[in-house]
Amino acid sequence: MSRKETLGFDRKLELAWLDAAAAAAARGDDLATAREQLFAVLDGVVAGNGPHSGRGKTITVLSRIWLSPASSELRKRALGALDDAASPGERLAIHWAMCAATHPFFVDVVAAVGRLVRMQGDVSQAQVTRRVAETWGDRSTLHRAVQRVCRSLIAWGVLQETEVRGVYRLAPGRRAVRGASARLLVEAVLVGGRNEAAPLADIVRHPALFPFDVQVSAGELRGAGEFQVERQGLDVDVVRVGG
Repeated sequence: MSRKETLGFDRKLELAWLDAAAAAAARGDDLATAREQLFAVLDGVVAGNGPHSGRGKTITVLSRIWLSPASSELRKRALGALDDAASPGERLAIHWAMCAATHPFFVDVVAAVGRLVRMQGDVSQAQVTRRVAETWGDRSTLHRAVQRVCRSLIAWGVLQETEVRGVYRLAPGRRAVRGASARLLVEAVLVGGRNEAAPLADIVRHPALFPFDVQVSAGELRGAGEFQVERQGLDVDVVRVGG
């Protein structure tokens, strides 16, 4: 059965724009002020001035991610992690977590990318679209939205273009993340992937987290208020969100 909700993540985003949206959230700007500032950031970069222009639609996606996410507590933890982020990889992980937690469509697209690059080393946009259409339906907006997620991954240094148009390869180097950044990725996969609970081993290897080496233990999650961790059998730790 295909999902009925809107795709949501349908614009190419640059990391600098996500940084600007997160900075507005950290300052506590109201939505109108933050949107005005983001319009200035995108001036001359994305065309249009109205809310339904390319620039307006891009700001709407940025706002969903950082300014009006479903969980204010998740956003608070993410902003705290950004303050302490020691590397570009950790910053990317935090933005990735917020994109995933607020956009199930993003989770499904990057999971499809992750599965394909693990199997065959490269991935075509057409392959990703076919896989995502199985869940979201082959609606008219799907192809362009998948393309824009893929273009975002290229802009973030996760994928690289090949000599063949529409075919991408994985950029070298996985980003090791630990601490708050790793916990955010675990939470985001559960929330954005609509999973009530999952084994920790499956979460850290989830295809939607393919650019990251997520280093987190069950003991660390047990000590974090946002998780419940239950031991099943001899060695399976099942994680759910909710302390």
